[in-house]
Amino acid sequence: MRSTAHIALVASLILTLTMFADPGERLLDSVSPEIEGSLPIDESSGIETDSDGVRWTHDDSGGENVLYAVSAAGALLRQIEIVGTVNTDWEELACDEEGNLYIGDVGNNGNSRTDLRIHIIPDPATVTDTITPETIYYSYEDQTAFPPPASQMHYDLEAFIVYGDYIYLFTKNRTDPMNGYTRLYRLPKTPGTYEAELIDSFYLSSIEMEAQLTSADITGDILVLMSYRKLWIFEGFTGADFFSVTPTVLTFPGVTQKEAICFKQGSTDQLWLTDEQVTLYGIPIGGNLYTLDLAGYILNIEEPYTQPVKGITAYPNPFNDTVSIDADNVEIYDLSGRLVATPGRTWQPTSLPSGIYLMTTPDREVTKRLIYEK
Repeated sequence: MRSTAHIALVASLILTLTMFADPGERLLDSVSPEIEGSLPIDESSGIETDSDGVRWTHDDSGGENVLYAVSAAGALLRQIEIVGTVNTDWEELACDEEGNLYIGDVGNNGNSRTDLRIHIIPDPATVTDTITPETIYYSYEDQTAFPPPASQMHYDLEAFIVYGDYIYLFTKNRTDPMNGYTRLYRLPKTPGTYEAELIDSFYLSSIEMEAQLTSADITGDILVLMSYRKLWIFEGFTGADFFSVTPTVLTFPGVTQKEAICFKQGSTDQLWLTDEQVTLYGIPIGGNLYTLDLAGYILNIEEPYTQPVKGITAYPNPFNDTVSIDADNVEIYDLSGRLVATPGRTWQPTSLPSGIYLMTTPDREVTKRLIYEK
């Protein structure tokens, strides 16, 4: 049996790997969520509150098609069966301004699913023990292979928010070799069948456990993205231009997989968080409900904090002939990941087809989407 000192050393070494900021991050610090209690399920992968402030969660892939209400100490209060559904891989919960709850059957580890869907139910505080949901069915507009090659595996998902009239999807990167980006797509929030529209991307980290997003939430103009090891706080953006601002970035100590996060009802700096139960040297750890205090890290920014030197703008965009670029040494890729150009201050892609291209700095600190329409 390994000693507790040895386990602590392993945890410390893992934490050390996350203690270096990638370029473009405003602040790096370590925060420790506070355990409130054990959850009634081992693999909580989504959390959200209803209009009464009650916490709802669900199991991961292969679990029951059930939502579980839990107390502030993690104890089971009641449950709702989502009739007519199967938990293929439920990964996220989000709510809209009307209190409707969105259940994401969106996990896609192998990037091979063709049945991705998001179920919608009314505010759980108004629902009894069972309900039949409405459903959004979707695919990604740029995915053509199921699965794609390893270098193009951008189509797993565990993090989304509902904001205005749209659902915004922040993908979980499974590329090999790891390129460190999350892609941002959007869908209408109403039931139907859609192609998710690619609108942006953002570089997170070259380390897999840092770069793979597991949850997201938003309140006002404060967006949080979470991976197993890091938390990004974006604030002060305009509209849905989330990546126009420089995030504050925090790291988590410990070795459990952080799986779900949401703001407490009415709060801008207090959050609920869950992790998955794992076994370390024969000892089960995790599977808990936590609170996370971000007081002091939410800066209540009225004007976006940006880094103009690192920014890229392009005009016009969309464009049909030539686009002007306000940065040097950019690289332009197509959606397959192929480098198609390293232009100067203008780009005229006459030999390329119309479509979406991604423009980035060589260090991948900033990425922008270009739309070429011949």
